[in-house]
Formats: sequence, structure tokens, C-alpha cells
Amino acid sequence: MGAALHEMISEMISEASREAWALLPDSFPALAAYLSGKRSVGADRGKGGPSKKGGRVAVLPVEGIISKNGWFGASTVRISQFLRQLASDDGIRAIVLEVDSPGGAVSGVEELAREIHQAKAKKPIVAVANSLAASAAYWLASQASEVVVTPTGQVGSIGVYSIHVDVSRALEKEGVAVSLIHAGRYKVEGHPFEPLGAEARAEMQSKVDGFYRMFTSAVRRGRGPISEDVMQGRMYSAEQALKHGLADRVETLGETLSRLWAG
Repeated sequence: MGAALHEMISEMISEASREAWALLPDSFPALAAYLSGKRSVGADRGKGGPSKKGGRVAVLPVEGIISKNGWFGASTVRISQFLRQLASDDGIRAIVLEVDSPGGAVSGVEELAREIHQAKAKKPIVAVANSLAASAAYWLASQASEVVVTPTGQVGSIGVYSIHVDVSRALEKEGVAVSLIHAGRYKVEGHPFEPLGAEARAEMQSKVDGFYRMFTSAVRRGRGPISEDVMQGRMYSAEQALKHGLADRVETLGETLSRLWAG
């Protein structure tokens, strides 16, 4: 095994295994590339602050892979700071969340979701999927006063997963044996140097189930009654999102801004 692959696996274990993910699974290779030192698509997105349109409507981007600190794109902490500023600014009459994200890490998402839900009592907040609001990104978008999907946009992927990386066979081929000396029955539970045991798997599943309940409860808090069948991880087109109650309108970002300016 090459040094670069060793490093990538190490970073993947370190980052992936300690998080629960509300992220499109096909976005994980991009995350792995970033962790291995390459530039992933969207790594520099979500860094900017809001822009004012006509002095009355502020556009706040939610772009790239979401995490608390913004390592991979959008930062829940940074978005929260901007949101508070805009919500308290009397010169801003409406806030548009321009969302283009496959989701991300669960950490910090529900905290930001609650802030969005509370802030919409002060002024309208419109989330525009331009053109992707998946998983954690939809978790956030669902809390807005209104959810808009662009004509070719998609929303959904309501679900959570965790990752266990078993490197025991790879290490065995390299002649490496790892022993963890520990105190506390569960201290090293789920470590990557052996296959995942039944007890550790059950614990991981319990945590995933808990975050999933949090996710679905948030969607219902923001959107009202949503069918259980709709919240099983699939993505939906703009028209399907309207049909299932995941969105309120199909229109472009420009059309949404024009409508808010006119209002």
C-alpha cells in the first residue's frame, strides 16, 4: 500500500468515523479526495457572506459540503453568524438562502435549523434550491418560510448514515498488527483495526436512528405533515417536491428575487 493511500485512509478514519452524515453518498469520494490533500469540488464554496440585492433582499449562500467549521464548504457556525446579522438588520426585509449542497456532517445542523426556524418569525426567509438541497442542506432549507426549487433542481435525500472503516486486512497484508490497550468496556468500540462487531454495530445504528428522528422531526416542524415514505433517502425533482410537500414553488433564483423585490 502506498504512502498516499495510507494517509488517505488515516484521514478518512479520523474524519468519517467520528461523524454521522446527512450527505449524498456519491459525494463521499470528493470528500475523500479533499482529505487526502487534493482539491474537492466545492471545497472553496460557502466561504462568502451575504450579498444585498437592491438593499432590501439579502442572499445568503449555503454551498458545498456542510460542516460545523466549514472545512469542506459551508460552515453552520458562519451561516448562523450571518443569519443573526441579517435578521436584526431593519434595512433587510427578506432573506434568501441560496442552497447548492449535497449535505454534510450532522454536527451543528439542527442548531442552525432551529435558528432559521426562529428567525423567520422576524422576516421572511426563502430557501432556493439552486440547484441542489440534499440531506443536511434540505434539513436547513425545510425550516425557511418558503422552499423554492429551480426547474431543474432537486431536493430530498432525507436520511443519516455513519461509516466504519475496517483496515485490518490491509494492515495484515503489510505485516502490521495493532493492539489497543484500554480501560472501559466500550472505550475502543468500533475501532478500525478489526471487523465491526454486532454490539458496536447496534450502538452505531442507535445513534444513526436518533439523528434520523431529529432530521425527520425538523422537516415536519418546518413543512408540516410529510409522508414517512417520502423521508426514506430518495431525491426528488422540482415537480415531485411540490407533489410531496417538500417545496412550495418552482421558479428560478432570479424570479424569486424579483417577486420579493416587488413584494
